Amino acid sequence: MYTKYAMEVFLRRFIVIGLRLLAITLVIVVLLVLSGCVKELERPSTPTPSPSIEDEAESHFREGQTLFSQSHWDEAIVRFSQVLDLNPRHSLAHYYRGRSYYNPDRYPTAIEDFTKALELDPQLSQAYYYRGRSYYNLDRHPEAIGDFTKALELDPQLSQAYYYRGRSYLDLDQFDEAVADLTKALDADPQLTLGHYYRGRSYRSLDQFPEAIADFTKVLELDPQFALAHYYRGRSYRSLDQFSEAIADFRAVVQIAADETLIELAEAQLAELGARVQ
Repeated sequence: MYTKYAMEVFLRRFIVIGLRLLAITLVIVVLLVLSGCVKELERPSTPTPSPSIEDEAESHFREGQTLFSQSHWDEAIVRFSQVLDLNPRHSLAHYYRGRSYYNPDRYPTAIEDFTKALELDPQLSQAYYYRGRSYYNLDRHPEAIGDFTKALELDPQLSQAYYYRGRSYLDLDQFDEAVADLTKALDADPQLTLGHYYRGRSYRSLDQFPEAIADFTKVLELDPQFALAHYYRGRSYRSLDQFSEAIADFRAVVQIAADETLIELAEAQLAELGARVQ
């Protein structure tokens, strides 16, 4: 009996102690939670993170485009170079830096940038076009033709590529191809003075003199001071034995040309025709 009573007392004390410990534990937990909330409120706000490398690169790129549009080529080159320091795979930065380098002293450097742009993005038709222009200006006509052809595959509406490919064909004495391309360029822009002039030169090299005369005549409608059009139209008239018309054109060259060599060539034609007409 005594043993049973002792056990009951022990169990009651044990339960009381357990409940007290539980209460203390709960108080501690509540205090810790409240302490954490206060600290969270007191914690300073997280500072705005600095711009990422990508954001910085895009900022330089936009600045470069603005400078490019204002024809500030050297400043644009600096900005696009900053972009490429941060992101060497930025294809448009290579393209626009190439465009900024595009001048007689820097065509090889421009070609390097256009080439890199195309390695990164083979669909950039304008990069093919301007690399072709760079090759053309360096008299590397086969490479130019290849690039103009690729540009036209990507963008058949790029009429200037037809024009410059036609001029490359003309410089390579591929006159039929030159006529075909210059005709396509003129279909897109019938007022393209140099398109008519170089197609006239191509027709003349093919001994298609009436067609050449028609093109040189159109040139002179668009630009009456175009002395070379008078000269080559005069040569074409002479090839057709239309001597009076030829003489009129050569006299026009003597009157309006600024190039002494061209004036001498026209005077030599006049001298020959004068003896022949008499």
